[in-house]
Amino acid sequence: MERVRTILAVMLFVSFAAALLVVPQPAHACSCAAKPDIREELRRKTAIFAGKVTAIEQPGWGLVRSSADPVKVSFEVTEVWKGDVGPRTVVRTALDGASCGFPFEAGADYIVYAYSDENGLATGMCERTAKLSAAAEDLKALGTGSVPPDQTARSGMRPALWIAAGAAVLAAGWLLWRSVRSGTSRRPS
Repeated sequence: MERVRTILAVMLFVSFAAALLVVPQPAHACSCAAKPDIREELRRKTAIFAGKVTAIEQPGWGLVRSSADPVKVSFEVTEVWKGDVGPRTVVRTALDGASCGFPFEAGADYIVYAYSDENGLATGMCERTAKLSAAAEDLKALGTGSVPPDQTARSGMRPALWIAAGAAVLAAGWLLWRSVRSGTSRRPS
């Protein structure tokens, strides 16, 4: 009986020691292959641009929250290499790095490699998206981009065109009215 107790005590000690020595490692659901080549990204991506993060909109609190819930990141765009990107644009990413979400910081400048899906532009950790300060290789390979078109200036021209057209119609109407009026005053009585 004493021998059974000794064996049980040794087994218990070994079990506790093993439990203390085995430290669980955090699990990561996001696993990226090597980042793609810049030339490959130029071919594959919908948009490539640089800009400053102006706002980050976290997903609402629903009944269930997932690390894959979309975060909307607003940018003030400074340079465009590919895509139809205006001076301000929104890109989505997953809420958490476990779902390959990119950890954007408000006020920081980034180079963004975005793809398009049914909800607009999106990016993540497995893209070449990075802080602009860490993107020297990308900036060198991409060269000089273009300044995004100022859509507010174009939309600001439309009211001016409507006002000019309205003024022209009023002037033509006034001239027509004047010619008709002067024509009736010249008739012999």
